[in-house]
Amino acid sequence: MCCVSFSRVAGLMTGGTVSSAQPPGDAGSQSGGAGAPQPKRGWLEIHQTLVSAVIAAIATLAAVVLTVALNNAKQDTDAAEGDAAGLRQQVDALQEQVRTRDDTIASLQDTSEQQVEEIRAKDERIAELEGSTGPGRPTAAPESGAPPIRHQGEVTLAAGGDRIDMNSPSTDPVWGAGTTSTSAQYLSFSTSGLYFNAVDVLRLNPGETATHSTCSTRTGYSGDSYVSVESFDGVEVCARTETGRFAAIRLVDHNDQAVTLAITTWELA
Repeated sequence: MCCVSFSRVAGLMTGGTVSSAQPPGDAGSQSGGAGAPQPKRGWLEIHQTLVSAVIAAIATLAAVVLTVALNNAKQDTDAAEGDAAGLRQQVDALQEQVRTRDDTIASLQDTSEQQVEEIRAKDERIAELEGSTGPGRPTAAPESGAPPIRHQGEVTLAAGGDRIDMNSPSTDPVWGAGTTSTSAQYLSFSTSGLYFNAVDVLRLNPGETATHSTCSTRTGYSGDSYVSVESFDGVEVCARTETGRFAAIRLVDHNDQAVTLAITTWELA
């Protein structure tokens, strides 16, 4: 038995192989035998193996991290695309609302312009009428030698509505509307025209004024019950009741649903 020599220990530290100490004379048999021991792995080889393992682990971890990062990036991209699509839909909806609003504004502007034109036309019509006798003013002015005016004013008759009594006094502001009987000397309006009951009418020539003197001295009165409203347009009309009372009538305005007349009646002479 002998101890391991210092040179063997040094060989293990440097990665070399050093054989055990043998007695003299046995070296030949040990070196030439088939069962000679294999050289041991050195520290450098172990170090290289460890480094390779660490590098492989780091590479695997990096691949996992990269995969997770790519997946997260894809999810973020998909979410961003979804948000962008939602925003596009909202923008499209808002644009549609703006277009609808613009169409509504344009329609309202067209309607307003049309209403302005209608109002302007009515104003022109009123100015035209005021240039002659004027709505709201007497159809016939008081005249010398004529009987007193019994009643005077504007009356609106609805189609198929109330009758007015041509003999109504000035104390009756509605001319007997709603209370006039069918036997009275009345005036009414329908889609067929103006209806005169027990009242004769005379259309004057354009430019003539219906005064008591004119209406009471002219001939040619017609007893036709129905008279078209259009025949009153632009002219003044004399009326004579069955009891001999005279009246002046002027058309102010009319449509299919109503007619407005300016009427003056005189007391019996």
